[in-house]
Amino acid sequence: MSLLLMAALGWLALYLLTADEFSIREVIVHGNETISAEEIYRLSGLKEMNIFFVRPAQVEAAIAQIPNIKRARVSCRLPDQVIIEVEERQVEIVWQVGDTLYSVDAEGAVFPAGGDSLSGEADQALLIRDLDGHHLRLGEHIEPWLVEAAHKLRSLLPEVEAFDYSRSGGLSFTTERGWRALLGTGEDLEYKIAVMRALFQEIERKGIEVELIDLRFKENVYYR
Repeated sequence: MSLLLMAALGWLALYLLTADEFSIREVIVHGNETISAEEIYRLSGLKEMNIFFVRPAQVEAAIAQIPNIKRARVSCRLPDQVIIEVEERQVEIVWQVGDTLYSVDAEGAVFPAGGDSLSGEADQALLIRDLDGHHLRLGEHIEPWLVEAAHKLRSLLPEVEAFDYSRSGGLSFTTERGWRALLGTGEDLEYKIAVMRALFQEIERKGIEVELIDLRFKENVYYR
């Protein structure tokens, strides 16, 4: 009886692992907007796989390598269905290098900018122009302080549509009056913007011509 039971279990295991009816025939993808379900399926490694060989954690890790994807969740339904739920990265910053655009999310991760990724929530994203011409790599992360600074600047200076950035000078922008304002790093941004507004009033009161306001160092703010 033991031998018969072992033989039956062996036959059942072989049947489950080789029967055509357990080959994955349907993959359902939810949550994708900027990347097609076909592309997610292609990169998942599920093609022609038996459902009993699927390792959800491995598939999730493979899908998460796609720069647009923040995380993925994979589940299986017998006999031949796999469900993939993805969370795409949302645009926090549009990073411009020359004519090339990149999207950056709230974690600082870089992913492609194009199609729908520059509409919708990207309308509220902050545009930062890289003056150094340094191209980003998809999947890398920009410095955390830049993401935090972008978040603050959207609320502190909602009227400013674009900021410039260089690795030596930090952030800067052109005011509505045509003056250049140098902010440096994201440190003490609230203080810097308050001082800047006070300087605007002083400059207008004095009626003087100004080209540049340097706010990078709180102990040495000046204009010329």
